[in-house]
Amino acid sequence: MPPRRSAWSEGGLADDVYARAFREQLERAKPTPQVPEWERIATEIRVVAEQVVHGDLTIAQAASELDARTDRILEKRRWMLERKSLQ
Repeated sequence: MPPRRSAWSEGGLADDVYARAFREQLERAKPTPQVPEWERIATEIRVVAEQVVHGDLTIAQAASELDARTDRILEKRRWMLERKSLQ
């Protein structure tokens, strides 16, 4: 994909419906959080989302479950940061 925004408005990409949709998505893209535990959290998001899709959890239950799982994953990080600030 073109690295410059101007390239998206020229030539074949400007008229390509699929490329336009991709460009619109790129305009809203955000980097993943810079947290070492992010991959574990992302895995939990997928697991819980699958439970919602299968009807095992409601949206509210899923949000609560994700909150609890993320809290457990980040517990050690918070403990380490707290310990570091006490020294």
